[in-house]
Amino acid sequence: MSAAVRTALADAANGVLGGPRKCSTYYRSTTKPGDAWVSFARMDRDDTSFGFMESWEVRVVLAQDLATAEKWADENSAALVDALSEHMTITAVVMVTLAMDTGNIPGLVVEGVRPN
Repeated sequence: MSAAVRTALADAANGVLGGPRKCSTYYRSTTKPGDAWVSFARMDRDDTSFGFMESWEVRVVLAQDLATAEKWADENSAALVDALSEHMTITAVVMVTLAMDTGNIPGLVVEGVRPN
């Protein structure tokens, strides 16, 4: 896990989210739609057994109103995938409920992997 990977992913997401600083490199408690952060998820042994694949997530806060949240996801998911694909292989884009300090909020998680 490296700060350079976090920065690259955050910068790529910021290009879509209208950054700078819309996407932070680490978790921050926010309820503002469009804010995001980079999260390290896990490391799995690669197929060769000589290295690992790192799994990363970009978690985006969406509007409380679910229809508005889904519309945002419809309009922006492809652009996030395109931007983040330069830095990791995207494996999933998932609508989720983010458990935040202030309660549960709709969110979008873009998941991907990259070699360690």
